Amino acid sequence: MESKPSKIRCFMAFDLPAEVIDDLAGIQKTVAAGGVKIGWVAPQNIHLTVKFLGEISPEAVQKALAAAEQAVKGISPMQIRAQGIGVFPDMNRPRVLWAGLSGDLRSLVDFHGILDENLFSAGFGKEKRRFTAHVTLGRIKRAVDVRQLAAAMAPCLDFQSKPFCIDRLMVYKSDLTAAGPVYSRLAAFALGG
Repeated sequence: MESKPSKIRCFMAFDLPAEVIDDLAGIQKTVAAGGVKIGWVAPQNIHLTVKFLGEISPEAVQKALAAAEQAVKGISPMQIRAQGIGVFPDMNRPRVLWAGLSGDLRSLVDFHGILDENLFSAGFGKEKRRFTAHVTLGRIKRAVDVRQLAAAMAPCLDFQSKPFCIDRLMVYKSDLTAAGPVYSRLAAFALGG
């Protein structure tokens, strides 16, 4: 009997400069000092996700890589910055603590649309939610005191990083471990092809 190839959990993202990751780790520490229970994203795992593919077959990974390679063609590098923090879906039911982005977001949203369309043509499902550019800092698993959370977030609301350039789309494999996810790079595609 043939064994089925194992599924690969993967996503597509832009890496952030070390300086920006340090700034975001500082926000995590500031909010954590407020005493709210949040599962923090490890600094080495902080990135700007543009597409989560989930657990897919090795053949589907190859199709996704081809779609990504096609999507970056004709796309110029983008200048953005991390700016402010917030929660999804809202302060009444906070589940994700994020850092916002500013700068060339129109181009980023357009790129996401092209990538999503290419992946759809390759057999992947379309994104159901509108793409909102953000960087996940932590996840809130249980109900929290929203006043305490708001007070912990308050010092960081005006946060702003230095501008930086995103110019390479990364495709990562994600292995879930007891110590948290471990990401391995499968491919990188320079914007502009």
